[in-house]
Amino acid sequence: PTHVAKVKEKSAAREVLGLGQYADLSARNGSDLHEVIDLVGKGLERAKGKITRVQPRRDQLHDCTVLLVGQCGPTAIWSNGTEEEAATGESTSIAAPQGLGKTTLAQQWALRRMEATPAPLLGMKVEPGKRRTLITAMDRPSQSCRSMARMVTEADRQVLEDRGRIWKGPLPQTLDRDTTILAQLAADADADSIIVDSIKDTTPGCASDEMGAAINRAFQFCLTDGVEVLALHHQRKAQQGGGKPKSLDDVY
Repeated sequence: PTHVAKVKEKSAAREVLGLGQYADLSARNGSDLHEVIDLVGKGLERAKGKITRVQPRRDQLHDCTVLLVGQCGPTAIWSNGTEEEAATGESTSIAAPQGLGKTTLAQQWALRRMEATPAPLLGMKVEPGKRRTLITAMDRPSQSCRSMARMVTEADRQVLEDRGRIWKGPLPQTLDRDTTILAQLAADADADSIIVDSIKDTTPGCASDEMGAAINRAFQFCLTDGVEVLALHHQRKAQQGGGKPKSLDDVY
């Protein structure tokens, strides 16, 4: 929901609480119940009008003939033809301890999505995006920008202006409070790719099940909108001494 919708919902909640208190006091004091019920009913209808009902998106509902025309199969967007690192509609995570070049690798991927360079990345081709690429530089944004600045020249100015966007600093809201934030930022930037740098900066205590579910839901909103997600993550320092992850449990 938008900020305006949230404000309206808060107002509606206060109104409902006030009506409840009024009904309680009136019933205890022997007031005319017909009059009380009529007044409370009108108040509840007024409060209901402030609430924005979430409608299901029609483009998410399909008949099952999509199974017959190949619409469910992924399309590789980072591949060498036999091995696939990323596919459309499937978020990709790069997990490693700090200082091993996750941000650099993601920025190189971003430049290829922008068509700033056609060169393979780790021996695999990255398919260009159709719209812009959004980089969320939440973790050390100044350092992140300096890193990417070393990869481009003045000759890249036009493609950087047309095809790239950088969000510097914290998100407007943490994902546990609003799981649509990443999708909203991508939509505002007209982006079909988003780099999340890094997962730990999207929610407080991202290792918990609750926060993990919020992050997953945020990625799902992006993918549903046709926005490819490349997320950077390093496991907790206390976990196995902060060393190289050896299993999905280490990454989680």
